[in-house]
Amino acid sequence: MRGSRMHRILVTLLLAAALTSCSTDENNNCLPSLFENGTRLHDRNGPNLFALDFIFRQHEICRHHADESLKHRVALLGNSAIFGLDAPTADTVAGLVNQRWRNEGQPLHLYNLGFVTSYLLKDVLIARKAIDHSPDLIVFGVSLSDFIHMAPIPWPEVLPAFFAANEDQLDRVNDEGASGLEELIRTYREREERASWLGQRLVNLREAGSYLRLIFRHRTPAFANRWLLSPNDGQVAEVPAPTESFPTRGPNYRCEKVIAEHEKKFGANGSAWNVFAYLEQLEQIHGVEIAVLDLPIQHDPKGDCYNARFPKRADRQYRDWVRGETTRRGITLWDFHDLLPKSRFEDTIHPTLEGNREIATALANKIAASLAVTERGAAKRE
Repeated sequence: MRGSRMHRILVTLLLAAALTSCSTDENNNCLPSLFENGTRLHDRNGPNLFALDFIFRQHEICRHHADESLKHRVALLGNSAIFGLDAPTADTVAGLVNQRWRNEGQPLHLYNLGFVTSYLLKDVLIARKAIDHSPDLIVFGVSLSDFIHMAPIPWPEVLPAFFAANEDQLDRVNDEGASGLEELIRTYREREERASWLGQRLVNLREAGSYLRLIFRHRTPAFANRWLLSPNDGQVAEVPAPTESFPTRGPNYRCEKVIAEHEKKFGANGSAWNVFAYLEQLEQIHGVEIAVLDLPIQHDPKGDCYNARFPKRADRQYRDWVRGETTRRGITLWDFHDLLPKSRFEDTIHPTLEGNREIATALANKIAASLAVTERGAAKRE
């Protein structure tokens, strides 16, 4: 039994070492897809693979890089509302937009780069990684829930695991300047325990081993069970699925508690951590068009509260700040904040299927119009 376990350890380590040795940012170095045929960055039940290099290389955005049948490729980023919590790919916003475009014969594709949990630095790293795959447009989804003013953030367990596996991506963003996010990244790097060179290599091997187990279990479960490490071997910690479902408490929630919790977690959400300055920098340096999508949230007011998560004052300040910053920096803003009625939400931030359909219709029209304007501008320059 002991020998069998050691053999499985060696097999996993050898395969993981081979996988990490070919790790590269080249777009043609794609991996076999996971997560609903590569339409998502992680499993529906929550992430169990975190390194952006691996999860992007298994994603369809990598495979489609040289697809000449696609005229435009669009990346959609955001929290679990974009990812599609508890929904199959076809019922997510991206899935519904793509179905609409297929029905219309449009040579366009929208890539779901949503990742559960709300935290803007996570999405900054994903946006920077997306640029390696040359999208024509990045749609950066945000809501007030993403501007938690904490660094490093200790919860849910998904986020510490994400940043531990992506120190190289954080270093890259930092080395490029990270306009508007200098204080956030400096605070994160100073307070977070950073791995040594060897420790980071071991993290890379662990992520590679996780990918190998996942791909073999998807495609050759008998081989995986016999020859590869299982979670019970304790070599890779299984991270619990995130609990980002916020019950709709209606008029029974306590507004004073909502206000107290918001002040503790969010503070001055826009003062020093300005993601819009960074998005402006990405547009200028990399020449990629970016549109900010202000995501809809449920309107369920009580007293001084907008809903069971956000005070009215915080919501007003957030909206004024988003409008002011995007206007000042010349960034496109698509304001969907009030798009949906209360009945179109599962909770404060997650739309129902009908809600996703309404978002998809509005978003498909916005994207098509934006790409048409870009094409006309390019034609005039020629």
